[in-house]
Amino acid sequence: MKKCKKSRAFRILTPVFCTLLFLAVVLAGVVVAQGKGDWRDWERWQKNHVDRLAFSKPQSNEAALSLERSRTGLDVAAAIANGTKLNRLRGILTHNSYKQKMSPVSSVIYDSLHLFGSGRKGEYEYTFPPLSAQLSSGVCGLELDVNYTKNADGSPRFLFFHAPLLDMNSSAIDAQLAMREIAVWSENNPMHLPVIILLEPKSASIPLLNLYGFDSTSLSAFDEMLRDSFGSALLTPADFLKDYPNFAAMRADDAWPLLQDTLGKIIVLLHPSDVSEEYIQRDETLKTQAMFPVFVWQKGIDNPNASFVLASIPREAYEKSAKLIGEENFIVRSRLDSWPEHTEEEYRLCMESGAQWLSTDYPKCVGNEYVAAFPGGSSAEILG
Repeated sequence: MKKCKKSRAFRILTPVFCTLLFLAVVLAGVVVAQGKGDWRDWERWQKNHVDRLAFSKPQSNEAALSLERSRTGLDVAAAIANGTKLNRLRGILTHNSYKQKMSPVSSVIYDSLHLFGSGRKGEYEYTFPPLSAQLSSGVCGLELDVNYTKNADGSPRFLFFHAPLLDMNSSAIDAQLAMREIAVWSENNPMHLPVIILLEPKSASIPLLNLYGFDSTSLSAFDEMLRDSFGSALLTPADFLKDYPNFAAMRADDAWPLLQDTLGKIIVLLHPSDVSEEYIQRDETLKTQAMFPVFVWQKGIDNPNASFVLASIPREAYEKSAKLIGEENFIVRSRLDSWPEHTEEEYRLCMESGAQWLSTDYPKCVGNEYVAAFPGGSSAEILG
């Protein structure tokens, strides 16, 4: 009798299991086909967009300085006259700055994960204008997830997107084109506040999708791409350190560069990741590196290589600001919000913390009812 019941159950469950397996395979196929198709479409769009930008004409320094004030709300000329240093500048950054609308299939999958307690419903349903449009609106910095892939000849290539297959719609999908877009914008706006680019290397290695974890070779190739893209506009650790042996010594003297020496420049930060230590070990003085390694605040305080630190939780930024900013002269990045949530309390804590770089999913260039900005609506201010 028991054997008969098992046999009956097997006959009932087998079709159900096969149906679910078939649906899963079909769904995976749809996601794969959609992911590959969509990001190729974005790549074509991106190339045309950057080509159009190349026809823009650079402004005079005087006109560019006036425009920077109008779009950021900061009187840059006054800040320069007052001898303001870089670590007194505060600015708004966008989080996942390349982000574009996900496909309906991806949205359903992410929302399904929410039902099982993973993340928040609709947490990736935000979009941004192209990088150059964000900068023209007054955004002071960009945050980008970088993925390592390879060309047909095996040479390194880098892509900016959020998640393989599910969330690859990106206005900056090709990293080299994205850097060119920023470089062209910078050339056409010669007196802009320094553009901060926070890059987070993704560790996923999926050879089937031609995605690989970062290693020494790819890190070197990425540094080279940054130098080729930005040339003399790229500010590197060597430019900040000068004769100091490390950043701890530089910070002890509060020897951050003057704001006037950073106008029209690009500063690239390496987000804490699995490859941060490997990047530092390539040259522990950092003087031959293109990027500034960023540390989470708990580890950054005692690390001689630390100059920029993360205190992403607003309350932590608020509670630690006296030491991090007032005593140790760090530049701190925190987060004002996380789509689709924003609270008055987190906003207040971020603003009162004095954290210099504040990341948001709600920049003024998007048109949401809530806009993340400094009091008065500016996207930059000088720390009092």
